[in-house]
Amino acid sequence: MPAAQPAKPAHTVGLLPVTTLVLWTGCLVVGSLGYALHYTRPQSTSSISSVTAEKLVVELTADPLPATDSLTPPDPLAPPPSAPPLAVAAPSASLAFPLPISGPVRIVEASHAASSRQTSTAISTASAPVQPLVFGRGEGRQPAPAYPSAAIRQGQEGAVTIRFNVGANGRVLSAIASSPSPWPLLDEAALRTVRERWRFAPGAPRTYEVLIRFTLQK
Repeated sequence: MPAAQPAKPAHTVGLLPVTTLVLWTGCLVVGSLGYALHYTRPQSTSSISSVTAEKLVVELTADPLPATDSLTPPDPLAPPPSAPPLAVAAPSASLAFPLPISGPVRIVEASHAASSRQTSTAISTASAPVQPLVFGRGEGRQPAPAYPSAAIRQGQEGAVTIRFNVGANGRVLSAIASSPSPWPLLDEAALRTVRERWRFAPGAPRTYEVLIRFTLQK
């Protein structure tokens, strides 16, 4: 004969219905409170402004379009506009330092020629007498020109007379070979040194003439 099973307590049979009833009652109470209590609902801060439509009347005409020539970019390959001719003096013995001029020119009297400020900073020798200068002596710094190596190889010797203008700041403004040597290499070496390296004390503009000899040691 099987053993008898213990009987379940009577209070455990109705636990589930009681729990369900308590939960539903709580939800009902919370819902009733939410409905009964008053609270401030959030208001939208964005507002839509009214838009007014305006009717635009466009009339089409048969007038021609404006010319576009003024809007055309300049051609970079086009030649520049011609400049007015520069007034220069006619060749004269009083002008010991003629300067090369590029562009259109017109020949006028010396008194009506363009000023030296427009053409060059070189001074006019008409008002500045030529002063003889012994190379390596007297005022100023006079470094000797370098003997061109090609002239040494070819055995070139000679003497060149350089006439040059000195400005108020003591720098050489222009120089020419008033009496060149037989060799262009020697003339160019002397001219380059006088223009670039010779310096004098500041003062009135002046004109010098100096003899520079190129002699090979034998």
